[in-house]
Amino acid sequence: MARKTMIGLAAAAAVVLVTFSITGYPPTGKGTEGTIGQANRYQAPQPQLSASDVKLGDTAVQEFLQSDVFDRLLKDENARKLLSDASVRAMLADTALTQSLRDQSVSRALRDDALRQLMSNDALREAIANDATGRAFGDAAMLRALSDGATVRLLTDPAVQRALRDEGVARAVSAAAQVRGASVEAAKKAANNDAAMAKAVRDPALMAALHNDAAASILSNQALAQKFADPAFVAALKDSAVSAALRSEALPRALAVDNVRQLVSSDAMRQAVTAGLLGRAMASEALSQAMQKDAFARALMAPRFAAAMGN
Repeated sequence: MARKTMIGLAAAAAVVLVTFSITGYPPTGKGTEGTIGQANRYQAPQPQLSASDVKLGDTAVQEFLQSDVFDRLLKDENARKLLSDASVRAMLADTALTQSLRDQSVSRALRDDALRQLMSNDALREAIANDATGRAFGDAAMLRALSDGATVRLLTDPAVQRALRDEGVARAVSAAAQVRGASVEAAKKAANNDAAMAKAVRDPALMAALHNDAAASILSNQALAQKFADPAFVAALKDSAVSAALRSEALPRALAVDNVRQLVSSDAMRQAVTAGLLGRAMASEALSQAMQKDAFARALMAPRFAAAMGN
C-alpha cells in the first residue's frame, strides 16, 4: 500500500512540474498583471538608449549621452538652439570638422563679428563657398588686398574687365600675375604668342593693375579676378563694414580650413552665422567641452540626441 502511495505522489509531482514549465512559475493572477502593466507604463517615458542609438560596441557614444558634459550641453540655450537643427548636426557629425573646430584660433574666428558681416552678404558668401575663389579668403594678404579701395578701383576699371572676359587673356594675366615682381614682363612675354593678350597689354589700366602688388595678387587667382565683373561682389567690397571685416586678423585662420569654410558658408549654417548664433554657441563652455570628446561627432546622429534637442 505504501509503495502504491509513493508511486502516486511521484506521478502527481511530475504533472505539476510539467505544468509549471509550460505556464511559468509563479502563476500570475489578474491583480498581478495589472501591477506589472502599471510599472511598464511608468517606465516607458524614461529616456533609454535603444539599439539604434549607437553602433554595436560603441560604448563611447552611450557614455557621452549619459555624461555631465551632455547634460550641460542640453542646459546651454545657444548650443541647444544650434544643435536643434538636424542639418547642422549632420554637418558637425564629420569627425574631421569637429577636430578642426577644437583649434582655439578657429574657434575665436568663428566668434568674431567679421565672419557674420561677410556671411550676411550673398555675393561674398557665394564667393567663399566656391572652392575656386574661397581659398583666397584664407590668405591674410589677399584679404588685405580685397579690403583696399584703390585696389578695388583698379580691378573694376572697364578696360581690365573687358580683358578678363576673354578666357585666354584671363589665363595669361593670371599666369603673369603669379610671377612676383615681374608681372608686367611676364605679361608682355605672353603677348608675343597671343594676339588678344598683345592688345590687352597695350591698355594702361591693365598694366597699372599688374604694376600694383595687391591687384596683381588678386589677378593671380583667375576665378577671383573675374568676380570683379559682378556688380554685387564689387558693391560688397566697397562697403566700409565689409572692408573692416576683411582686415580682421582672426578671419583668415578659420577660412583657410576647407571644411570650416564650407561649414560657415553652407545653407544649413547660414541663419546661425548671420544671426550670430554660431558665434554665441562657440563661445559657450558647454559646446567647447563637448567637442573635445571623440564620441561627440558620432553621438550627434543618435536618435536620443535628436529627441533631447526636441526633434
